[in-house]
Amino acid sequence: MANNESNERLIADEIDYKSYSISQLVKEIEYIKKDFPEAILKEIIQRKDEATPVLLDILKSVKENHNRYAKSKDYFAHIYAIFILAQFKETKAYPLYVELLKLPGNLPYDLFGDSLCESTGMILASLCGNDLSHIKELVVNSAVDESIRGHAVGALAILAVQGVLSREDMFQYFKDLLADETWDKNSYIIAELVSACNDIYPEEIIEDIRSAYQNNLVDDSIIDLGYVETTLKDKKENVIENFKNDIHHQFIDDAIEDLRGWGCYVQADETKQNYIAVGNKIGPNDLCPCGSGRKYKKCCG
Repeated sequence: MANNESNERLIADEIDYKSYSISQLVKEIEYIKKDFPEAILKEIIQRKDEATPVLLDILKSVKENHNRYAKSKDYFAHIYAIFILAQFKETKAYPLYVELLKLPGNLPYDLFGDSLCESTGMILASLCGNDLSHIKELVVNSAVDESIRGHAVGALAILAVQGVLSREDMFQYFKDLLADETWDKNSYIIAELVSACNDIYPEEIIEDIRSAYQNNLVDDSIIDLGYVETTLKDKKENVIENFKNDIHHQFIDDAIEDLRGWGCYVQADETKQNYIAVGNKIGPNDLCPCGSGRKYKKCCG
């Protein structure tokens, strides 16, 4: 069996995909397989202009038929599509992705799986261009899963540290939200906002942060005030540079590199111990199994 699988991989590697249309290439990776389809993804990415409308159509189809696709656990074309479009910085994908994130209940998780825990903020930041409106709408939308709202806050931090949004504008946004009575003042989201400010060094906004804790507005299981105060003891440039260089706080510039290490791809030379089963999930709002007492999303997640 192992030899047969090896031979299948070698044959796949030798296929000349240049003769394939984009639709044919997508058909080859429509459903997830054990081996990572690097050669096919490379061919799609190299043909950006031709590929973009096909990839956008995949997202449109998933949006229009989300219940059907959510039941198909092996369907994967939309995940490849969103990562490649994020690499392309394709702003037309931005509202489509946001609409998918706004789907009720567990539908966003059924569609995007663990990528929602790891990549949502980076994808939003990569797709939005200079338009923050959809991200900000997610932040204050009480009908949206709070973890997704938190990732929208994280996208703002990425945009700030990468120079699209100024630190001052992000801090002002935080101040405005604290003063705004038209949204739910969700303590988890305010904690995410505190965390985002902390990530880009909170010196200019520390009094507002202290006041938020004093008024019990912050879910301190996400981030406590002592952690913020500790950040202020570090050098500003170190904090900002460390956050900027963290691979989880950057734009999607290489979809292949971001996807290849996922646990759903089992290489021939890996043992089963190195395989992370897709079904064994820890929710982003569950306590981290490391015992820190913090939520998984803000600890080992």
